[in-house]
This record gives sequence, structure tokens and C-alpha cells, in this order.
Amino acid sequence: MAQILIRGLEDEDIERLRQHASDHQRSLEAEARIALRSAAQRPTREDREQFIKFGDRMRKSLHGKVKGDSVDLIREGRGERHAS
Repeated sequence: MAQILIRGLEDEDIERLRQHASDHQRSLEAEARIALRSAAQRPTREDREQFIKFGDRMRKSLHGKVKGDSVDLIREGRGERHAS
């Protein structure tokens, strides 16, 4: 596993992280590791762009194929069940 040294952290930030660690019964190092892992797992700009492109492709592929409001479709489906 890799190691990282972070310089120039504010004392207030370290104290808040230390308090979070205490609240969760973890060491400061473990709490920092969790915070970094959480930040690293957030979607990147590229991830968001890919998601937007996927949505655009889906909208184009469904254009003209789906008609009506979803509420109308749900009501229609309910009507078919009650008619049986």
C-alpha cells in the first residue's frame, strides 16, 4: 500500500478530524483514511460527463417511442388490473 504525507493542514481541521475519530472510536489515521477513501470514490468530472452522454443517448433512442405522461400510463395500467 502507498503512503502519503500531507503538509500544511490547519490545526482546526486536524482537531475536527480528531473529534470525528473519537466519536467513531477510531484513530486519527483511520479516520483520515476513511475521509480520503470517501473523497476518492466520488464521481469525477469524466464520470459525470459519461453519465450525461448516456442519458442523451437514451433520450434519443426513446424519442417518439414513449408517448404520454407516466401518470397516465400508471392509471391506464391500474385500470386494466381492476377491469379483470
